[in-house]
Amino acid sequence: MERVESWEKYKNLLREAKRRGFNRFINNFLDADAVRRYVRLDRMEYELDGSGLYIYTDEGPYYRLYLQCGERAIGLAEREKPVLVRNVYREGNKSTGQQEVEEQLQGRGFSLYSRSAQILATPMEDRENVLEKLRKAERFLGRFGLKVTYADSSQIEAVFRLRDSEADLKPYHFSYETLEEKQQAVEKGYFRCVVNAQNDLCAAQQFRVERNGIQGNWLAVEKDYKGKYGIGAAMAYHSFAYAIERNIGNYFGWLEKDNEKSLRYHQSIGYRLTGKVAEDWVR
Repeated sequence: MERVESWEKYKNLLREAKRRGFNRFINNFLDADAVRRYVRLDRMEYELDGSGLYIYTDEGPYYRLYLQCGERAIGLAEREKPVLVRNVYREGNKSTGQQEVEEQLQGRGFSLYSRSAQILATPMEDRENVLEKLRKAERFLGRFGLKVTYADSSQIEAVFRLRDSEADLKPYHFSYETLEEKQQAVEKGYFRCVVNAQNDLCAAQQFRVERNGIQGNWLAVEKDYKGKYGIGAAMAYHSFAYAIERNIGNYFGWLEKDNEKSLRYHQSIGYRLTGKVAEDWVR
């Protein structure tokens, strides 16, 4: 295993993979900013052999693996931590190469960890209705002494404790973040939360603004508040209002594909399926 020590090194690896015809399966769509971040943090490694290019990012408790494979069977070294491979495709349109690589992953000891469906809301198209629903949701929360706000730097530890205690969240879906990055995200207002009259944390959500819209990362709710007070809807409409205020058209998220109850709920508050499916394989 070798380090990717620069953006130029990374680009040269992609050029070499292309020259060798490694195009049967590609799940590497890291942009320049993401690559430079991993390089700066010294958390990117690679293998290059006759079967493909394998880029590993160190996410703390696990590695995320980005593959660029040719026709030969994939060859993967054993690692000291779990390895996750994500395969994204359009519903009903998984390519032959994707199917073949998944079969080879299973032969290498990988198992299917989760299957998710991408959802999308476009709140700008229903601006007035969204804002009215937010006002109603906030009034309802207020009857119980609750409000939606944004976390400050003193709440970072509490936010991540809540996230890590949430049984419905998949730990392999959390990317590595430094304390400095968490603080910067707080300063940008990327941690939305619900607090009670004593300012105790009742729910928290992390999101990020990307080039094509906003990506919701995760939502965690304290057990005593789960399924109560309309917290989920209030945070969703608050999210949509955030997008409207910034003239951002798209708000994306991912749901467990087989969770029909969650899907119906998200559709009821304005989301729709995009047709993209993600399968995560772990060894």
